[in-house]
Formats: sequence, C-alpha cells, structure tokens
Amino acid sequence: MSFKKLAVAVGLASASMATFAADDLSIDAYGTIAVDYYNSDDGRGYGQRAGVEESYSMNENTRLGVQAKYDFTDSLSGSAQALVQSQSDSWGVEPAWAYLDYEVNNDFNIRAGRLRLPIFGESEVLAVGYAYPWVQPPEEMYQQVVQSAYEGVDALASFDVAGQQIDAQVFGGTTLIDTEFTYRDNRATTSADWVYGLNLGLPTAIADFRFSYVKANVNFELDETLQVPTGLTSPFPSSVPVNVDIEDELGHFYSAGFKRDVDNVLLIGEWGKRYVEGDSIRDTEAFYLTAGYRIDWTYLPHITYAQQEDLDGEGKQTQITLGLRWDVMPGVSLKGEVARIEADDYSGLFNAKGGANFVQSDSSLGNDANMATIAVDFVY
Repeated sequence: MSFKKLAVAVGLASASMATFAADDLSIDAYGTIAVDYYNSDDGRGYGQRAGVEESYSMNENTRLGVQAKYDFTDSLSGSAQALVQSQSDSWGVEPAWAYLDYEVNNDFNIRAGRLRLPIFGESEVLAVGYAYPWVQPPEEMYQQVVQSAYEGVDALASFDVAGQQIDAQVFGGTTLIDTEFTYRDNRATTSADWVYGLNLGLPTAIADFRFSYVKANVNFELDETLQVPTGLTSPFPSSVPVNVDIEDELGHFYSAGFKRDVDNVLLIGEWGKRYVEGDSIRDTEAFYLTAGYRIDWTYLPHITYAQQEDLDGEGKQTQITLGLRWDVMPGVSLKGEVARIEADDYSGLFNAKGGANFVQSDSSLGNDANMATIAVDFVY
C-alpha cells in the first residue's frame, strides 16, 4: 500500500470541503480508517475491490467521503457525493452519486442523475461505515453485484394498503462509469445497460422488511496473464496474455431482507440470488444473519454467519465474524472484528496465486483464511 498515494487522495477530498455562507447549502464528511490483518492457508489474496494481499493492509476498508446538498426551492434539491477509496492497486476519487430530487408531495419524490442501486439493505449508506454495525457489510452477499450506482431516474412513493405502509421505489437507467474490481489477481471492469427494477419496503412492528429485483444487460472485460505451470518445455512461454470480453449478458438479481432493531437487540438478515442467462458468468446465491446486543447503548457485540454458493457447481464460501462496536462519542465509533473464511471447491472471493489462474480442477480452488480488522468510523 502506498501511503503517499493515500495522503494525496485524502488531500484532494479535503480540498473539496471548502464551505461558503449559504443557508440552503449543507456539507457533510464521513470516513473509515481501517487496518486488516490477513493470513491465508495458501497465500492467496482476498477481496474484489482492493484486495487484502499482505499481512497488514489499509486498502480494503479505508475511505473518505464528502457530501453536499443544496436546496434550490422548497421542492427541488441537488445532492452530490465524492468518495476516495482504493480501486485494485491505486487510490482515486469517484462520484458516488450526483442527482436532482423533486418532491411532488410528502409521499412522492422523483430523482434523476447518478443514483445508488437499491438492491441491498445498506445500499444508500454503503460507504458510510458509521451507519452499520460491521466494518463492512458481509461480502458474500454484497459482492454478488459489484456495481453500486447507475445513471438514470427513480420514483419513490409511500402509501397504505389495508393499514400496512409500503415504501415503493421503481428505477431505470444505465451505467456510464465502469466499475473496477480485482478478479483473479487482475483488474477487471464491469458495466450494465438497460438497468431497471423495483424495491419494496414494509416497516412493521416486528421488523422492517424489504424485497428487490433488478434486471440488466451485463458487460464484463478482463485483461489477464495466465501463468503456464512449471514443467512444460519450450516453446511454451512462462505466461500467456488473455482478454475476456463479455457483452450484453442478461442478468437478474433478486434479494430480500429484514432488520429488527428494538431495545437492546439487533437482528439483520439478507438473501440474494444472481442469475445470468448464458454460461459466461457464474450464478450465485448468498445469505447472512447478524445478531447483536447493545450494552449501555455504548457497546455492541455481534456475530455474523455469511454464505455464498456457486449454483453452477457444488462449492461454497462461508464466513463467521465476531465483532464489537464501541460508540466512543457522537459521530465516532471504534470497531474490531475477527473472521474465519472457508471456501470449499470454490474460489469465492479469493484471488489466484501463481499458476492458480490456469485451468485446474475444482478441488484446487478451496482455501481458508483468518482476518482481523480494527476500524474507526466517523461522520461530521
């Protein structure tokens, strides 16, 4: 990890926080400073965005964001958010969102611009670590769809049906900015065309429930170098460049979840299934369950079980995480987590090592790892 690159990126974000006197303008900042310790049974890195590939790393969960909102009128406002985080092996600033919001009435809004893809329970606050109990939401679930934003429109409405409140969101658009992530130790990009879907929320006395569906034409591009196994004689080279270019694969993603946060008890669960028509991209299914208990409204110990299954084979990845959140003061929390990750006949979120990129049997894809993380989250 380059601390010089991180310092430059943080400086760029800090410079954008210059304020000026305007009653209709509000500027907020948030961020996470995290250190991961990682130990893998066979040395493979872990994580799709930046990847933890060292004994200690700050790449995976460290980020800084700045959000500005301006009220043009009582009904029309504009919001923009810039985010500094690691993408593969470099740091950069990206627009998390930028949109106009028109409030038709108290129960109906229309937004247009760059918006969050509303397919997970924490989609709207995905980069704001202070908003949830973990250092980051369970990756087995959330990394099924690496894109977090799209360019387009949505409509949000709240209404009652037989005494039950329903919060509905319909959305549609495309992705004009490609998403970069780490795939098999190489940088890959993905985008989606004709994105559209529906998100429903049902707040009840028992828990808040949500259901969502999104459909899109998925594009995927990867430039990688395959390592030829040792032992092959000349004229075979030691490595072979390969380009993978997938266009307009029709993909579907279904998800459902619940959250119960009553008194001292916190329960969260989500389920999701990715299905892509065609054989180029694997189909997956994942879920997680989190249980926590607040002590004096200051400490929150919690446990999470997460699982992702490869529907095109018989492999799966599981992760058990023990964590503790300490709310040090308003707007600042300190978190600690330890996790055990196991992948059985499945590469899961592990990156390749050496010749592991080459064609191999499923039995060689399994891997186990331990991870520990300390993080400070803040909002200002």
